[in-house]
Amino acid sequence: MSSSRSFLFAGATAFTGVALMVLCGSAPAAAQTIDEVVASVDNNPITLSDVRAFAAATGTHLPDYGATSSPNFKPALKQVIEQKLLEQEVKKYDSKIDDSQVSAYIQQIEQARGVSDQQLQQALAQNGLTYAAFRKQIRLELEKTLMINDEVRSKLRVSDAQVKAYYDAHRNDFMVTKERYKLAQILIAVPDNASPKQVAAARAKAEMVRKLALSGQDFATRSEQYSDDASKTKGGELGYFAPGEIMNQILDAVKPLKPGQISRIVRTQYGFHILKLEKHEVPGPMPFADVKRAIRDHLLDQMTNQQVRQWVDTQLVKQHYVETLY
Repeated sequence: MSSSRSFLFAGATAFTGVALMVLCGSAPAAAQTIDEVVASVDNNPITLSDVRAFAAATGTHLPDYGATSSPNFKPALKQVIEQKLLEQEVKKYDSKIDDSQVSAYIQQIEQARGVSDQQLQQALAQNGLTYAAFRKQIRLELEKTLMINDEVRSKLRVSDAQVKAYYDAHRNDFMVTKERYKLAQILIAVPDNASPKQVAAARAKAEMVRKLALSGQDFATRSEQYSDDASKTKGGELGYFAPGEIMNQILDAVKPLKPGQISRIVRTQYGFHILKLEKHEVPGPMPFADVKRAIRDHLLDQMTNQQVRQWVDTQLVKQHYVETLY
């Protein structure tokens, strides 16, 4: 599958830069302590060290000496000023994000990265960040997202024609090269050397749980409630598998399914499995209907990024006092 399709399945949650750098062990190194003021926003100074830190975090090189003469300096300074303007404006949203939203977002980050709360806090500590400071940064990112949605994104529109045109122009980005199944499961475990009575009880429980799933109850919730597999912490999500990576008994049960359907009960040495087929990718072009929502979101992201800068440069800069010394 083409790697350029990655934006389509990045998940519902987009991680903050801080979160990704911490979890990947690549938080930017501390900038040099240089107190030279190079600009200000509403009389709040921006120092050369601020610009250096931003440049390092974005992969932009500034020399150790004569940084302000570097061709990279003014573009980096402009972006720092833009960030400061956004930070000033976002203060209007201080009361619109509560602790429960911050906690839910952090939980999404942990689930997507496959780490526990303890592992996250260890990663933060290794990078010199406290959990409280991390939560504060997440809150700020959520406030910024809300602000940008209110001020910019919600006012943009992507037409069906634009979505289709993008699909037609990037067909190679939507080619599946290998067959894959995306599965979720509920496992009712059967202990080793189980008695017939224990096996019968496990099967009866599996049948009961399957009926709940078939009745329309949320599969992820039922997995969290009943499954004996570690995947229950992720709503039963197992991920993607090629046919050769799936046990024969399970493959036989999921092959006839359409995405969204629930399998019959499958017995393995681990117990009784109830599978849900979430996606089935087959070699060839991905149907337009399957990707049009993701394409629309992608185009909206592009438009938003362009319009945010225009909003900052044409409106916010007039509402705040900005002074540059270079």
